[in-house]
Amino acid sequence: MYTIALIPARYASERFPGKLMQKLGDETVILRTWRATLETGLFRKVVVVTDSEEIYREIVSHGGEARMSTGKHLCGSDRIAEAAEHYMDFNIGHGSLSSFSPCCFRLNHSKNVRRPSID
Repeated sequence: MYTIALIPARYASERFPGKLMQKLGDETVILRTWRATLETGLFRKVVVVTDSEEIYREIVSHGGEARMSTGKHLCGSDRIAEAAEHYMDFNIGHGSLSSFSPCCFRLNHSKNVRRPSID
């Protein structure tokens, strides 16, 4: 068994719609988050879970893996729980890394990787 990261990515934020597709330097926020997660070296697979075709295309067009979820979820944890049903043979990590360097993530979060409960 190995560990994967599932990154929840909702497009229609109430406070800042489209935030994840805004540029942060020369990359979008979601692309930077995906890359930072890969660069930690903690995960064999990193999957962005989104309700947005635009976010899905952004990740896939850069060689990443993305999964579409339904738009009915109220929070990222619910979006991850839906996607986790497709990855039952893996340990699952969940979170946002857009403001962390890979080194900081490894030091601060390596013990927090766990499978969310699916009820």
